[in-house]
Amino acid sequence: NDLVAEGREEEALLYAPRERAGQKMGDHRIIFGRDGDGRFFPTVDADGDLWEEDAPVVMISWRAAQAYAAWYARRTGLPWRLPWELEWEKAARGVDGRRLPWGDQYDCVRGNLPLSAPSGVQPAAAHRFPEDRSPYGVLSMAGNVRDWCLDPWAVRPRAWDGSVFRPPALTADAPLRCARGGSIYAAPVDGVASRIGLRPDTRTGDLGFRLVRPLSPLQETPC
Repeated sequence: NDLVAEGREEEALLYAPRERAGQKMGDHRIIFGRDGDGRFFPTVDADGDLWEEDAPVVMISWRAAQAYAAWYARRTGLPWRLPWELEWEKAARGVDGRRLPWGDQYDCVRGNLPLSAPSGVQPAAAHRFPEDRSPYGVLSMAGNVRDWCLDPWAVRPRAWDGSVFRPPALTADAPLRCARGGSIYAAPVDGVASRIGLRPDTRTGDLGFRLVRPLSPLQETPC
């Protein structure tokens, strides 16, 4: 809506969440209604689902997530971005190497996960599943939706270099990007170390993102 107000409707339509997984940006119908002024608003989609306004956004590509991060950083004046995957994993597992945010035992009722509800599951507000909470208080890292990360996909995640995290080069044309975590469709059988490589234009109903930023402009390594 901010892009529309700035007269940048073409960009707004390019990055809007759309139906059909795994398709390029700009293809298929957007999962929003639009009023007479062109503003977007939540409405029932083709599957009969109505998104909750405080649920994670899904059906967006890596580039759309990147575009939102850049927009939000400009809006707030703070260096918001997608996390590197090892930052994401540290936030999920803490310092004791636990398999899941709450410990080592898998339990589908602790998070928004497959079989969590007999009638099926949909992305939901993170506060609905308070037990899916990491040692740092971060919610929904085992379930709900997976998160896009900055990293180009690698078979093995980049390791810590001593006590300092040195991120990989951020290349714009990587064929695959990394996503982390479990989701409503994918139980984290390997715990929150679960990871997957996806094409940057992939859109699915269980793939979203979260933003991070350094605690101060000079602190570019995670605690």
